[in-house]
Amino acid sequence: MNPDSQRFIAEQIPDARLHVFPTEVASSHFPFLENHVAFNSVVEKFLAQEAEFQASAAG
Repeated sequence: MNPDSQRFIAEQIPDARLHVFPTEVASSHFPFLENHVAFNSVVEKFLAQEAEFQASAAG
């Protein structure tokens, strides 16, 4: 899948985040199966950033 199509979609969604894995890390449509360590790292970073944002928004 060409990442440009995913970039276009992400640009249309306010506050969207997009992570494209380099092909040497995960080159299929299923990075969570192909390289679960790399995938989980991205998800954990997202969750940590979101928790920080929620905490700062709460005051």
